[in-house]
Amino acid sequence: MDFEVLEASEGVEDAMQSIVMLHQERGLAKGHEGIFSDKRVLGFHLDVARLFAENGWLLVAFIKADGRRVAGLYNFRYGNRVYCYLSGFDPGYSKYGLGSIIDLNLIEHCIKAGVEEYDFTRGEEPYKNQWNTQTRNNLRFTKTRKGLFPGLVKWITRNDFLFGKVARFARVA
Repeated sequence: MDFEVLEASEGVEDAMQSIVMLHQERGLAKGHEGIFSDKRVLGFHLDVARLFAENGWLLVAFIKADGRRVAGLYNFRYGNRVYCYLSGFDPGYSKYGLGSIIDLNLIEHCIKAGVEEYDFTRGEEPYKNQWNTQTRNNLRFTKTRKGLFPGLVKWITRNDFLFGKVARFARVA
């Protein structure tokens, strides 16, 4: 296995194509669509990746096996911090614990590069507890008008499960 890191704008299109493919494959293996199934979301992330790469803020990493990318991380670096955003891997390699392997390699790369903080960002996935020494809370503030419809929107957006279902339905409709 080889470890590959992209931090420059050259090769960003190819790297993002690999990230998209690996993320979508992983999602389909788990029985759901990945976020890139929505063309608007895909276009947004491709634009962000290009812009961030031009400014030195993109950090994409891969594990390669047999000469091809089998796991990938799509992260952002700003100053001395790295913010983990999204991952994906070839489900055929799931028994090898590629998530831990790529995290370990990227954390080691970041330490050597002088990164002071590696932030797994929001979410309480069990693997994050293996690496983190502290957690932070995210806060969400919403303000709505009075009335039945605004109240319903406020209630749905407060419930992450319902919000995901409504957002998915809105994309399909």
